[in-house]
Amino acid sequence: MPRLSVLMPVRNGGTTLRVAVRSTLRALPRDAELVIYDDCSDDSAINDLPSDNHLRVVRGGKPAGVARGLNTLLSSIDSPLVARMDADDLSLPWRFNHELRALDNADVVFTTVVHFGSRLSQTRPTPPVQIAPGVFPLRLLVANPVAHSTMLGRTDHIRRVGGYRSVPSEDYDLWLRLAAMGTRLMRLALPSLMYRIHPGQVTATGDWLTKAAADEHIVGSYTALARKHLGVDPDWYPALRAARRGRHLSDADSKPLMRFQEAIEASSRHLSRADARALNAKCRAIVGRALHR
Repeated sequence: MPRLSVLMPVRNGGTTLRVAVRSTLRALPRDAELVIYDDCSDDSAINDLPSDNHLRVVRGGKPAGVARGLNTLLSSIDSPLVARMDADDLSLPWRFNHELRALDNADVVFTTVVHFGSRLSQTRPTPPVQIAPGVFPLRLLVANPVAHSTMLGRTDHIRRVGGYRSVPSEDYDLWLRLAAMGTRLMRLALPSLMYRIHPGQVTATGDWLTKAAADEHIVGSYTALARKHLGVDPDWYPALRAARRGRHLSDADSKPLMRFQEAIEASSRHLSRADARALNAKCRAIVGRALHR
C-alpha cells in the first residue's frame, strides 16, 4: 500500500499532460503513486504516457466532471495521505517531501505557486507568505488563498466531510467544510508548483465566477465557517461576492461589508502581530477596492 496517492483528473490532456505527469513522477517519494482519472478523453494523450510502476489510470465509463472524477479516485485508493495535481501544471522537484514534513503541524497542506504562461510577462510567483493553521479559517472567509493542485493531506479528513461536491468551485467548498470541521489547514511559503495560465481554464471565465459566488452549497459552507469563527451569520456575503467579481457596490451593500471587515479585525486579535497584519491587509484591500470603485 502506498503512503501517498496523488490524484489527477483529466479529459483531453493534450500536450500538457505528459509534462505534468513526468514532473509529478520525478517529485514522488518511493512510497507514493500517481493515479489518473481519464474522464472519457477522445485524444491520445493518456495512451502516450510513459510506463511507470508508480503510475496507474482509472477510466470512466461516461463523462463525470472534476468532482465526481476525484471522488472515484478517492474510492480507488487506500493510502493514508492524498494529494492533488492538475494535467496542465508542473510539480517542482521538492514538492512532496516539503509538504510531507509540514504534516507535523497540519492535517492538510498547500504551498504558494509560480504562475506561468505563453508570455514571459505571465511568469510571477505568489508572494511567499505562510498561512498558519490558526489564520487559515479566517483567510478563507476573505477569499480562497490556495491553488487546488498544491494540496496534500490526510485522506480520512477529506472522506469525513464527504469528499468533493459537484459545485462550481469544488476546491473552495471543500476547504470551507474542512475548516468548519476543525481540520488544520496550512499554506507554506515556498512554492512547489508551476501553475499554468491559459485561456481554456474554467476559472478564467466570468460565468464560472458568477455561478461559484451564488451556489447554495458554497454559501452554506461559508455560512457554517463564519458562524464558527466569527459567531455571526454572514449577511455580508452577497456584497463580498460582488466585490470579488469587481462589481460596484451601492451604499446599502457597503454597510454589511464594513461589518465583515470589523468582524475579521476583531477575530484577528488573538493572532500574532504579523499574521493579523497580513490578514487585515488582505481584507481591507478587497473591501477598499469595492467601496472606492
